[in-house]
Amino acid sequence: MNTPQDIKWDAEFAKSIFDGYAEQTEIGLAAGGADLVVWPETALPLDFYHTYTQSYLEYVLGGADEQTWFAIGSNVSVPDRGYFNSILLMRGTPKSAAFYHKRHLVPFGEYLPLRGVFPPFEWVAGGLIPTDLTPGESDEPLRIQVDGAEIDLMPLVCFEDTIARVARASVRSGYPQVLLNSTNDGWFGESAAARQHLHNALFRCIELRRPMIRAANTGVTCLIDSTGQVIEQAPPFTPAFIAANLPVPKAQPMTPYAVAGDWLPLGAGIIALGVAILRMARLRSRRHNMPSRPGAPPSR
Repeated sequence: MNTPQDIKWDAEFAKSIFDGYAEQTEIGLAAGGADLVVWPETALPLDFYHTYTQSYLEYVLGGADEQTWFAIGSNVSVPDRGYFNSILLMRGTPKSAAFYHKRHLVPFGEYLPLRGVFPPFEWVAGGLIPTDLTPGESDEPLRIQVDGAEIDLMPLVCFEDTIARVARASVRSGYPQVLLNSTNDGWFGESAAARQHLHNALFRCIELRRPMIRAANTGVTCLIDSTGQVIEQAPPFTPAFIAANLPVPKAQPMTPYAVAGDWLPLGAGIIALGVAILRMARLRSRRHNMPSRPGAPPSR
């Protein structure tokens, strides 16, 4: 949608943002329907449970084919549980929503570390971050059915796609899987940061041998295959969408990283540290045994 960050949460622009997503979706579905429609992180400018949001989603979902799934980014306020940055998976009505709550929050962006413990943080950044988001706890994929087959969507919100262990946590065997990254790169403007963010996503596809659907506000919206190749991309910094097919292999391997996680780099790091310590010890031993002056016997 290319919503600038300075108007994204301005109530004056909420209706135009809602209308923009509805219009782009209607155009895309009119081209021949879709199994899955994906919107970016926090696409909805009001809380998911806000009455306007609920009536709006009833309209958008009700206007699509009953077999079309929607994965939409939104903030979600849950009484007695917290305030979440989430991906909502729905079909037909918002009442069908299944939730993925972002697990790895960004300090000083989505929460204020040591709030109430270290007052200077509150004095400096409290006005910018008035409310802390709550981290999610579940890494379970969101499951959809397409033509009778079940497919796991492995959700990653924003910078979660830059952290390999977070992406790996959703790997499951037995079902076809697709990484799903919903992000808002509006913070970066027209800088190289959005492209750098994409390059991190490519590595997640390579490590896990899973394709990815990536929906970004102002960033790089694209489809990535399981080898890390971008196979379809929307033009950045302009309202646009992709209507394309993403090949999803029926048999997906459990890659070495999917099985072992960070043990390989951790083990390599431990070995490298051990070698460095041994080398330093040998150098010290040699220096200790060197003659103190020419012709002098070695020290004992």
